[in-house]
Amino acid sequence: MRATAMTLAAAGIDTSWLTCGDTPDAATSTRCNTPLGPSELSVRFVNLPGIASPHGELPLGNSLVDTNAGAGKLATIYVDRVRWLAVQAAVNMPTLVGLALAHEIGHLLLGTNAHSRAGLMRAVWSRTELQRGEAADWRFGRSEAARIRASVLRLKGLRSTERDLHAIGCPAPVDGASAAATSTTCTGHALASLRGVAAGIDR
Repeated sequence: MRATAMTLAAAGIDTSWLTCGDTPDAATSTRCNTPLGPSELSVRFVNLPGIASPHGELPLGNSLVDTNAGAGKLATIYVDRVRWLAVQAAVNMPTLVGLALAHEIGHLLLGTNAHSRAGLMRAVWSRTELQRGEAADWRFGRSEAARIRASVLRLKGLRSTERDLHAIGCPAPVDGASAAATSTTCTGHALASLRGVAAGIDR
């Protein structure tokens, strides 16, 4: 969640999380059973084995997007597949989960299943790119960030105050990337607030 929040923060989106699933907290359970608000998204983590394409590609997640409406509410991360890739690339598993989740949330807020040629929203993440840890590979492009902020504003997620992105944090560096180098590219202010509802892992 931290890696996801940091990546979205660099695009000007602030997040808060409500963890649902197996929780004994009555108040939290009540909130989790309440229908999603206009500025809320639902996230679920599941284990789902898959068959790789002839090129060795395997989706790490999925987003249900109504392309006619240009919006979506549910993102899914396939935890076992992310774990496999993290081991193969020798990178931090929680960070990779967070980046994959930021990618899927990007689809929901951009309202499309299309991918970009570069940056976080590209279709294929290679082991070489993960190991290289180039900061630009794990950020939304400028136009994507602007569209995401506009989407959140339409969802009535506007905050009344602005927060410095250096206080929030920049995209979590993948192993090999310099945290200092990453932070110097993240300037501006968070303009909107988004709350994601994260379910527990479905085994």
